[in-house]
Amino acid sequence: RYNYDSSTYNQRWEMHQAFQRMKFVGGGRSLSLLDLIAGSPYMAQYWRWNGATIGRDCCLFPSGAYPYMLEPCLCTIGDRSVIDAAGLTCHLNTQGNFELVPVVCAEHTTMRIMSRIQMGGRMERGSMLLERSLLMTGEVVEADSIWYGQPAVPVMYLGVPNTGRHDQMSYMPNDYSNSIV
Repeated sequence: RYNYDSSTYNQRWEMHQAFQRMKFVGGGRSLSLLDLIAGSPYMAQYWRWNGATIGRDCCLFPSGAYPYMLEPCLCTIGDRSVIDAAGLTCHLNTQGNFELVPVVCAEHTTMRIMSRIQMGGRMERGSMLLERSLLMTGEVVEADSIWYGQPAVPVMYLGVPNTGRHDQMSYMPNDYSNSIV
């Protein structure tokens, strides 16, 4: 817990936010410094420099994001993952009591546009969070599954027949051996 009156974390967080608000205006569009490197290997390196644990061959924010990662030092993203205009939120502020819990996206995970993970959320290997979905505090997206909704629920399992699962859920074989992402 990081209370506003006894922790410097909140001041550092405000400085991080100010850096993200710096804009270049031209051609009728304003761009932040991070928009200029969105989706490139430089974006992953930027977040590593800010304390995030990021695996190799990741594609971060190719469509931009607002806001970008708020607490990069508490975010872990595995190899070959894609985070596209999505939110990783590691904090909860309740009546001035600031609580932080890490967020983990394992390898081969995908967060689609406008999806969100709240504090303590975890995505296991090969999982996907679809557009406009919200993973609630402390929830786990199971390996090789696709989740959708607010709050997010599983809609498909990859590589696992429907034994013991809902009949409405789909099945698709999943093989990472030839994966390029």
